[in-house]
Amino acid sequence: LSADKNVKFKVSAINEGPDTYYNSQAHLASTTTSPVAINATKTIINTILTYVGDASFTQNDHVVKIAVIDTGIDANNPDLAPVLARDAVNAVIGANTTDDPSQGFTTDSGFHGTHVSGLIGAQYNNSIGVTGVYGRNVAIYPLRVSNDGETMTVAALAQALQKAQEYKVDIVNMSLGADT
Repeated sequence: LSADKNVKFKVSAINEGPDTYYNSQAHLASTTTSPVAINATKTIINTILTYVGDASFTQNDHVVKIAVIDTGIDANNPDLAPVLARDAVNAVIGANTTDDPSQGFTTDSGFHGTHVSGLIGAQYNNSIGVTGVYGRNVAIYPLRVSNDGETMTVAALAQALQKAQEYKVDIVNMSLGADT
């Protein structure tokens, strides 16, 4: 509905693990900015606070709710399982908004949703896999809009956005594109 001015951010990560492939992650190249929370600088925290508008948001106690609208997610991935949004009985919260929702959303039809979710929130300092840009204090809501890993419909996208609103997420990630 609106846009803010374009500003530059620096991102840095603490890697005490070390996670197996941390040194291969160019997007986490160290900067001179001291991290406030794992993988996030004070600038990013303050910007998220502005968008979230939550007065209780502090450096380490607010869980940022992120909807990933994509191809689903591999809920068994050990780097992602701890950051998936869950209900009171520990079931993953999300949806498949395609014409065939029977395929669920805790499997990934093209592995792109798992990849994107890993970039966002793969657990840090667990000695496996990679480190996400945020890495902690995040809850990922997988919203599957593609069952073939390549295509989606506008209807599936619209329904996923409605689900994101229903879940009251703070951020919606859509790594999608079109020729037209």
